[in-house]
Amino acid sequence: FKLAKVMRKAPPLIAKNIAEKIADNPLFEKVEQVNAYVNMFISKEEFVKDVVEDVLERGEDFGRSDIGGGKTVIVEYSSPNIAKPFHIGHIRSTVIGNSIYKIYDALGYNVIRINHLGDYGTQFGKMICAYRHWGNKEDVINEPIKTLLGYYTKFHEEAETHPELDDEAREIFTKLEHGEPEEVELWQWFRDESLKEFNRVYKMLGIEFDSYNGESFYSDKMPRFVKELEEKGLLEESRGAHIVDLEKYGLGVALITKSDGTKFGKTEKGNIWLDPKKTSPYEFYQFWLNVADDDAEKYIKIFTMLDRETIESAIEEHRQDPGRRSLQQLLAKEVTIMIHGETEYANALAASKMLFGNSTSEELRKLDEKTFLAVFNGVPTFDVPKSELPCNILDFLAVKTGVFPSKGEARKMTAGGGVSINKDKVTDINYEVSEKDIMDGKYILAQKGKKNYFIINVI
Repeated sequence: FKLAKVMRKAPPLIAKNIAEKIADNPLFEKVEQVNAYVNMFISKEEFVKDVVEDVLERGEDFGRSDIGGGKTVIVEYSSPNIAKPFHIGHIRSTVIGNSIYKIYDALGYNVIRINHLGDYGTQFGKMICAYRHWGNKEDVINEPIKTLLGYYTKFHEEAETHPELDDEAREIFTKLEHGEPEEVELWQWFRDESLKEFNRVYKMLGIEFDSYNGESFYSDKMPRFVKELEEKGLLEESRGAHIVDLEKYGLGVALITKSDGTKFGKTEKGNIWLDPKKTSPYEFYQFWLNVADDDAEKYIKIFTMLDRETIESAIEEHRQDPGRRSLQQLLAKEVTIMIHGETEYANALAASKMLFGNSTSEELRKLDEKTFLAVFNGVPTFDVPKSELPCNILDFLAVKTGVFPSKGEARKMTAGGGVSINKDKVTDINYEVSEKDIMDGKYILAQKGKKNYFIINVI
């Protein structure tokens, strides 16, 4: 139609002329004019012939070019979490990322391959705490990922009845952030042992990286930026914490350090968002529920609309019995309702009972996928092909997965009432795990005893 104005001809006539001129080109199997349009059908034989001739002529240089000459591209991929299993989701990212690297490399770019490890955060305070209480060096060396994940799981189990462990773990992480030699040494050892397992997988896949710098790499860089913010007069103290007020830019307040001196803000793992797509109501609720006592006293004054008398009464009650964490419960309730509403607060409370209280299969199945994965984050996972269902419960727990080390142990605990599938107790050793047990089209939740959970991904 644009050509019609330039050539001063009717569009159908222009289309007819174009079709006639390219009709004899061997690249096209057929060329036809349809009103003001030209339809061209590529000849598959001719196209394949051209490509094969090009491949034979250029060999290993086929597809290569210098289009990226002098330019640098960063490709970040894989990025597993230290002390957690390397699962299928990481394989997908790893393979896709490596393919992107190869494409850019073939186009002449200087490609930097970064494996940004999840190797820092408050979870390491918990892991070091657990290791000191219940760990031993030989187990970590022999099976680093399984052992370290076991420590993390055991910590949460023990913290249910010994909440003082949370305070101990927070203190350990504060020491880690401040560079205390003993804590840094243990953290580095956990990281190194985990990398041995990851590198075994990377070697199998023939994949290499230029950098393994993860979250920890930036930890010692933060003080310099905090000092720079202070020198520029941008850092403010607010109720024991340091903040940068970005309200005038519509970005709110960035919290730089918490009351214990650890960093907290846009770059800290574990930060929270008001958008439920980024932080689910359950994760939002759990964040406030697990803040330290000192922070709870500050936050309830800042982030809630409770009157002064109610706040002072709640703080006094909490100080009388800190183990009940009544202040954190009130804080979590008020802030979650304020941001997400009564319904989502009730859902978050119900989700919490999945791990820490009595719940039913019906309640479990009501959880959306994101909340389900958030609730059971960090529990051991296994993959079982859907084609292998139905499967006897003993084979399912001891052969298809590693919930039990042997069928004998699985039989004994099942018969004794210590096994549940999706929160339904199973006592029949002839029970068949089948597709009816699959939740959300892909998950089965197995429970061993009161506190040991396992997610089975049905693939």
